[in-house]
Amino acid sequence: MQKKIIKFLASLKLSVIIIILLCILIAIGTIIESQYNATVATKLVYRSWWMFATMLALVISLTSVMVDRWPWKSRHAPFVLAHIGIIILLFGALLTMKFGLDGSLRVPMNESSRSVVVNNTEFSVYASVEGKDYTKVFQQEVDFYLASPEKNPLRVSTEAGVLQVERYLPYALPERKIRPATDASPAIRFQIANDRANFTEWMVATPTRTKIEKNLGPAKVTFLTTEEIPSKPTGANEIFLQAKPGQVKLNYAIFYQDQKRKTLRGQIEEGGKVATGWVGLELRLLRYFPSAEEVYEFKPEERPTELNTEAIEVSLNGKKQWLSLDDVVHFYTPKVTYAVFYGHQKIELAFDVHLKKFEIGRHLGTMRAMSYQSLVNVAGDPSGDHLIAMNEPMKYQGLTFYQASFQEDPATGNPVASVFSVNADPGRWFKYFGSFLIVVGTILIFYNKRKAARAQAPASGTN
Repeated sequence: MQKKIIKFLASLKLSVIIIILLCILIAIGTIIESQYNATVATKLVYRSWWMFATMLALVISLTSVMVDRWPWKSRHAPFVLAHIGIIILLFGALLTMKFGLDGSLRVPMNESSRSVVVNNTEFSVYASVEGKDYTKVFQQEVDFYLASPEKNPLRVSTEAGVLQVERYLPYALPERKIRPATDASPAIRFQIANDRANFTEWMVATPTRTKIEKNLGPAKVTFLTTEEIPSKPTGANEIFLQAKPGQVKLNYAIFYQDQKRKTLRGQIEEGGKVATGWVGLELRLLRYFPSAEEVYEFKPEERPTELNTEAIEVSLNGKKQWLSLDDVVHFYTPKVTYAVFYGHQKIELAFDVHLKKFEIGRHLGTMRAMSYQSLVNVAGDPSGDHLIAMNEPMKYQGLTFYQASFQEDPATGNPVASVFSVNADPGRWFKYFGSFLIVVGTILIFYNKRKAARAQAPASGTN
């Protein structure tokens, strides 16, 4: 019976079936990746149980073929080496998948960081009594793409009730909306404009954010809900708008950089306008909600684009809010404020990476980056500074740091942070060794065939 089982597992028919199934899976994965992206293809195909089952069947078949040839002879060496090489290579890939690391590390200029962002996503809930010091009350790794909350609801019990994930949109186009609400904070929409410039902006207060500032270039606008407008000029071009409970008009004050100029004070209502005295700029109060909330509504789309993102709908005591990937929403209750986070997981390294210097080489006459490199220092490393360039990674404690990209200030174009790709590959040497055995086995196969052909040549000539 054992021999029959080995013969079946080592049969050419089973090998062909496994190879055909593997080709079909790879083809499906390629099509899905072209229609969506690599992440979706990985979840649906490359790391599906179908793929794992097929790879396991391949390993069993390769092992059975070698067992079926036992005891091995010297002529079996090429195919044994090639088969063992494939198994070792697959084992190395499994090690990397289970215990490897592939993420990104963002380090601001002249600062340190150790948080590596990976592709896995998590759902977290934080609670605060005074809206300042938050305590984590729930955290769980989630994959809503494979486990939809509509079918597998995620519920978190809190003092204020059950917080639940209601819906999940894999591809959603966000749209910001400010709408009236009860028992909320004020919101305004203002405009500063003349015949050459136009600044329009919303300012939405929260129970924990009662002073909102917006620097528009020619002037700074500050919206207050609990604080008083300063009694003296600030020494800058600045507009203060103040909302008072039960008051339909806003108090305003316009200060000037030239402190000799008289401060303008008064009240403005929705639809009203005031001349600021700066190069013909005029302040208009477009909307005023004494109680409002800022929400995001998401329009579902069929395919991923650069504009859409993942989004989930979260509810607490009947109130629902949409939350996009790597974002936070707050639920305010009479006693506790809850902050809900949905985004990529962060893995903390055992050391800090400090960015000492960042340099960019640009194409002549343009601001387009041609090359860039970072000078970093690792906390606790006595060897000193490390240079990480586009083709010169840093290796430290089993991790490899590659220069991936950088972030710059849109206003000035100056770099503000360097982004590194962080990689750990525990199966690398198994994959190298397995590939080496496959190459050696393949070479020996062709060598033995050529040797056998030469050995038969004289006999053929004699006949």
